[in-house]
Amino acid sequence: MILGTHIWGTYCAVGGEPRLMTELLDGAVRVDGSPDPIPVEQVTAVFFDQEDDAHPVRPQFPAPAAFGQVPDRAALQRDLVGALQDAVAAALPEGWREAQVNCTALGTRIEITATVTTDEQHQWIPAQEVVDALRRLRNVEYRPETGAWTSARLAINGDGADYRTGHDAPQWTRAGEDRRGSYDELRFFPCTTAPDWLLEAAWRHHANNRGNSDQPGPVRMVQVFDGRDADDRPVAHRPALPWAEKQMVLDYLFGGEILLSAPGTSPDEVDPQRPPEVPKQFHTDGAWVWPLAMAYYLEAHDIAPPRDFLEHIRRNGHRPPEAVAERAAAEAKALVLGADADTLENVPPAEAIELAGAIIGAMGMSRRFYSFEQPVEGGWAMLRELDGWWSVFCVDNGEVKNKSRFPEPFGAAAHLVGAMALTRDLFLRAPDEPLADFECPIRPLPGEPPLDAYDDKFLVDLRAGDEVDRFGDPAGNTVFVAGTTLPQRSAPPQQPAGEYRRYRVVTALRAVSGVAKPDFGQVGGGTAFVLPADVQSLVAEGVLAEV
Repeated sequence: MILGTHIWGTYCAVGGEPRLMTELLDGAVRVDGSPDPIPVEQVTAVFFDQEDDAHPVRPQFPAPAAFGQVPDRAALQRDLVGALQDAVAAALPEGWREAQVNCTALGTRIEITATVTTDEQHQWIPAQEVVDALRRLRNVEYRPETGAWTSARLAINGDGADYRTGHDAPQWTRAGEDRRGSYDELRFFPCTTAPDWLLEAAWRHHANNRGNSDQPGPVRMVQVFDGRDADDRPVAHRPALPWAEKQMVLDYLFGGEILLSAPGTSPDEVDPQRPPEVPKQFHTDGAWVWPLAMAYYLEAHDIAPPRDFLEHIRRNGHRPPEAVAERAAAEAKALVLGADADTLENVPPAEAIELAGAIIGAMGMSRRFYSFEQPVEGGWAMLRELDGWWSVFCVDNGEVKNKSRFPEPFGAAAHLVGAMALTRDLFLRAPDEPLADFECPIRPLPGEPPLDAYDDKFLVDLRAGDEVDRFGDPAGNTVFVAGTTLPQRSAPPQQPAGEYRRYRVVTALRAVSGVAKPDFGQVGGGTAFVLPADVQSLVAEGVLAEV
């Protein structure tokens, strides 16, 4: 008979092969890959095996534990051993006489086998609370000299309980490679005297996977505590930091970019008798955002940052970045405020992109040789990467060259403009290449048709003697080839055309030409010119003369 309640990660051995259990029935089990229930008589072992998702490998091999002592956690350890005993006792069936729980752990993997004796010995599936209690104990009992234990045994009967741990190489019920687990063990539980079996397996995993890049994800929020107990007091069961690393982590927490700050301080939630000195401030390094309270509780109560954030700090060599991308800072602030990151960016990217395109266009360079959306063979690109930084680079025969990164878009735009200007002759616009709207150095004045009302836009010279005309107020700066009909101008038929005036060019001037698109039910096709100033000013200056 198998006692207990099925939980995620429960396996059973059938014919010597571990099978993932999906359901525990009366006298039988359902296992993954088998349509029919399997009688319990055919099950030779039941065990529990859980492991977190794989973490990316650091470029550098995990360092040994830092110098210095760790805080005394004997009292907390006693409390957690008692909590483990209570969790086991609460899950035991009626009529039990004795029970034994065996745990094997390495990295984030934990395997548990258990038996309980009533009138006879039975295989037993412990509750998830037992698993969680063992994880907490492993964290709290970690010591830099020896690392965390890899095996634990709890035997409990009517006379009391016996709890023991060990640090030998794991002996798994479900055999498998220990390389990843060994690597995770050293980075999550660094020690000064790691045994050879642990070092060798960890190094093999590191050597085989260190080339795999870690793709940046969304900004994450650091949780100061793991949760709260029945009395609503904060709890955190994390490996303690040796003195030297504690100082380095504090430096990191006080660094980064300050996102938000409020006056005053908050009470100490761990020890309300202490003065209320918890800071009200949030920092970010572009990947994580943390309340500065994290630094306070580490310094005052030795509560280390949560595992994944601490791994991130170690991966960065305990040094926060000198600059944070504008986008990442906006996402971090949005995470704290529950707002939209797009509204919190100090520098709107669209403005920088528009300005760069206009300057490059004004220098006569073609948009065929640069892009803000994708790499360009033989040209330049300015792209925002997944971590929020802007990269500017050129591509030569498929190879990215001269790459530079910037935390905000205007710095990237300035670099792009300067880089292209240095070799301007390579990127010049072809004579028959039309202008995009943003490349046009002359823009319609307010009230005039916009540039997107025209096709085939070019920068042209109007010569002395050329004639143009215009309907309406001469305060505008758009004219057409003299004699162009209203339908060819795509003028709205319901709108009064205004007074007609015709002008002759006296002094040559530069303008943007375009062909009116069909619109408002009109045929379009007329050639328009957008002038560098309004018509009446050009007449007053003698550049144009009314005919």
